[in-house]
Parts: sequence; structure tokens; C-alpha cells
Amino acid sequence: MLEFLLCSILTILPDYLFRRYVQGRRIGKEITFYSVWFELRWGITACLILTVGLITVIFYNHPSTTNVTLFFRTVPILPETNGRVAEIYVDVSGPVTKGAPIFRLDSSKQQAAVDTARKKVAEADADRKQTQNELNTQLELQRRNPENVAPRQIEKLQVRLEGDLAAKASAEAALNQAEVELDKTVIRAGVSGRVEQFSLRVGDVVNPLMRPAGILIPEGAGQKSLQAGFGQIEAQIMKVGMIAEVTCVSKPWTVIPMVVTNIQNYIAAGQFRGGEQLVDVQQVTRPGTLLVFLEPLYDGGLDAVTPGSSCIANAYSNNHDIIVAKDTGTIQAILLHAVDALALVHALILRLQALVLPFQTLVFSGH
Repeated sequence: MLEFLLCSILTILPDYLFRRYVQGRRIGKEITFYSVWFELRWGITACLILTVGLITVIFYNHPSTTNVTLFFRTVPILPETNGRVAEIYVDVSGPVTKGAPIFRLDSSKQQAAVDTARKKVAEADADRKQTQNELNTQLELQRRNPENVAPRQIEKLQVRLEGDLAAKASAEAALNQAEVELDKTVIRAGVSGRVEQFSLRVGDVVNPLMRPAGILIPEGAGQKSLQAGFGQIEAQIMKVGMIAEVTCVSKPWTVIPMVVTNIQNYIAAGQFRGGEQLVDVQQVTRPGTLLVFLEPLYDGGLDAVTPGSSCIANAYSNNHDIIVAKDTGTIQAILLHAVDALALVHALILRLQALVLPFQTLVFSGH
């Protein structure tokens, strides 16, 4: 609509002024509702052609998309072993810090293994002490009178002591392994964040392969960048460093300045997994989009935007480097200036969308 109004100022309006004041034709007389096409046909035709061309230039050089989402990564809460829940330390939803316990599995089996390993360590240490005392006694007797103690006896005690030390080390290793298994029964937060939808209860059986206990959302998740899916035709226009703007449903009446930080060089719709059957191209019914990562131009730009929110994004091309280049002609520079200036139209459209979005969502959506 804005493009049509802009083009009509250059086409229909001059045509009407010429008909009205030069040819003397009057609205309601010579210019009526039925004769308006015949009288203003040149202006209307030129306006339509110019409008189509202007829209093409704007949307190609300053792409826009509604496929924008503030994605965030979640971490499933899973134990490293099967077990029955014995104790829960958090609520259904709430903050947790790194290393804080979330829930504990029944550890009677692991605790028994730890107790058994500790007894074996104590027994191995007692044998080592006994052998060490006997060896010390024989060495003292040999020091006083070498003829009273046979060297063979001392060698046997030394070999026996080495075996006791090895047995103690093995028992300590078994104790460490048992303590590790016991620690696995207490599931702790790997990162700081929030536990959400944690419906686990005492007595539930948890399986690390089939039944997660809940979801942990890391701190700061969904506050760094937006992911936008632009049309494939904009693949040659989108460049890292382009300035962009977004408006999000969860933060109405606000336009957030962004910058393109990364562009995925692959379109997800074209991927396939090798299998037993050939892939038919017509199975890809929907054309994929070009994934672009947008980050706030200023710190804290996404602080008030709820992670997972849907947004509308505009990206604006910048031809300044080409314009100031020495080998750029005057006509080309003027055209590129005009292309960059047309970004104002798209920026105005985005602000109108930001203004209308709450009313469209709350009133005209039909919910």
C-alpha cells in the first residue's frame, strides 16, 4: 500500500493534474467513475508497473520474514543408571545452581557395596600393617645379629608386603568405584538455570534411555541470538554484518536493532538420511529457508524478549563500499543510493507491523 501511494505521487497524481488544470476536465463531469480508467489510464498503468518494480527492489534488497524465533537449548534431566526415586530436592519449577542436587535414587545397593569395599580396605590395611611389623622385627634382629635371621625370610616378608600393598590398592580402587556408583544416585544440575515441568515423584522409576525426569533450561538460554528463516532468493543478498531490525510478540510496540552474525550455508529441506530407498525430490513439498543468526546490536537488546517468542525481521542491505569505490560510475552510484534509501520504506512497514501486532493478535486473530 505504501509503495502504491509513493508511486501514485509520481504517476497518477501528475496525470490527474494535467487532465484537470491543463485540459480543463472536471471530476464529476468529464472525469467520472466510469471514465476514470480511460482518462487516467496512462498514470494508472505506469503506477502499477512502478509499484511492482519498487516492491521487487525493496523486498529483494531489504528482505523480510515472519519466520523468526528465539530458539533456546534445553538439557534433559537424566540419571546415569536405572533406579527408583527416593528423595526430591526441587519443585515443579524453580531455579537451580550448578552442582545442586535435584533428586536422589534409592541407594541401598550402592551403599552396601561401599560398606563392603570399606571393610575390604580395612582388612587389606590390617594385613599390610601385620606384614610391615613382622618385616620391621626381622630387620631389627638382623641388624643386631645377622646370623640369627636368614636373608630368605626377609625376602619372603618383602614380597608378602608388596602383595599386601597391591591388595590394599585394589581394595581402595574398588572403594572409589563403589563411591562413584553411590554418587550417581544423586542427580545434580550440570549448569545453573531453571528446572521446568519437573513432575517426578518419590517412587517413580527413572530410565536414562526412555524416561527423562524433567527439563533444565540453562541460565541465559535464548538471550543471545535470534534465528530467522529468509527466502532462498535472498541467499545472494544476505551478508554477515548486515543491519537488521525485529519486533517480537512478547515485547510489543518495540523495534530492536540487530546485526547478522552468521548465515547457515545449507538449507535444511535438502538434507536426507541414507537408507534402503532412493529419495524422490518431489517428497520435499515445502521449499526450505535460509537460516540466518541475528544478534542484538546493543547489549541487553533481547533481555525483555521471552525465549521461544515469534518475531518479524527486516534486513537492510548496505552498498556504501560499492558507492565509494573508484571504479563505480555516477549512474550506478545514484541507483545504489536509491536502493539503500528505499530501506526507509521497509523500516516504516516494520514499525506499522509493530504497532498493529498487539491488536492483530488480541482482537483480529479470532481466538
